[in-house]
Amino acid sequence: MNLDKLPEILDEQKSENKVRNLIYAMSKKDKTIVNKGTTRYPKWEKV
Repeated sequence: MNLDKLPEILDEQKSENKVRNLIYAMSKKDKTIVNKGTTRYPKWEKV
C-alpha cells in the first residue's frame, strides 16, 4: 500500500487506519467506489 501521500505526522498504523476509514466511507456511505474483487483481495473501482 502506498502511504507516501499522507501527512508525515501519522505513523504507519495510523496511516493504514486512515486509508481503511476512507475506503469504508467511499464504499458504504458515498457509494463512490465498489469492490470488484473478493473480500480477501479487493479491487476497488470508481463508480
